[in-house]
Formats: sequence, structure tokens, C-alpha cells
Amino acid sequence: MDEHNELRTRLRAVGMELFRRDGLRFTMQQAAAMMHISKKTIYAVYPSKEALLLDMVDDAFTRIHARKQRILDGPGTLAEKLRAVIIALPEEYTALDLQQMDLLDEKYPRVAARVREHLETGWEPTLASVGVNLLAVVRCVCPIPAGSCHSTTQTPLTMRWSAVTVAH
Repeated sequence: MDEHNELRTRLRAVGMELFRRDGLRFTMQQAAAMMHISKKTIYAVYPSKEALLLDMVDDAFTRIHARKQRILDGPGTLAEKLRAVIIALPEEYTALDLQQMDLLDEKYPRVAARVREHLETGWEPTLASVGVNLLAVVRCVCPIPAGSCHSTTQTPLTMRWSAVTVAH
């Protein structure tokens, strides 16, 4: 890994650590101090805090999708794998602190849009790789009585939770 990419990797890690601790209030000055580098060095790699946040979001979701795929490629039945994905992923999502979406919308709308994009589109490739559709996933992971699950769309692999209504 070249020096520039290594610095980006370290900055993303420090940024994520600061984000977990301080939320969006973390500063580039804090990141520079933690890394014992100047802010000027950070801005040579990331022109803005928003650029760092965008890279952090992309990196976090890349790791989330990789973890999902490792689970799905591992041993077990499809139902066991999907349960493991559903149980395991919240640990990864906690790093993103989705409760800060309102503040993210206000201060960094491009970053908020990127988070939503990842949340809405990240499941299709995983489901396609195991050859299932959403209704099969829902029935497999949380069995529901016949007739209580209605799909509002016939498009397979649409992972928008609004596409499935579960009657209680």
C-alpha cells in the first residue's frame, strides 16, 4: 500500500473512532492531533470533513457487505445464514450511529444521501448471490402464517422493507 492510501486508511479509522466518541462534532484538528500530523496533511488527502465522512461511510458499508457475504458463503442452511446476517449486522451498523441522521441531513446532506443509498441498495447483490427473493427471505427468517404477508411488488430482490407488509 502506498503512503497516500495508508494515510487515507489511518484517517478513516481515526475519523470513525472520533465519530463514535463525539459524533459529528469531531474536528479535523482532533484527527490531526490523534495522528500526530498537521491539519494541512489531512487536507492534502481529504479536501473537507465531508469528503472524509463520505469515505468513512463507503468504507463502513464495504466492510458490512463483506461480512454479510462471508456469512452467506459459510456453512449452514440458508435460513441459518440469513438469521446470522440479521443478528450480526446490527453490530456493524452501530459504528454508523444512524440516530444522527437528522443532524447529518442538516450539516452534510451528501453524506446522509450516501448512507441512505447504501441502506437501500446493499442487499440486492447478497440476495442475488444466494438466488432468493424477498418473500422467501421473510418466510425463511421469520415464519409467518399463510395469508398474513402481502408483497406490494412482484419485482424480486427489492430489499426495501416498505415492499413487505406483515399483518399482526
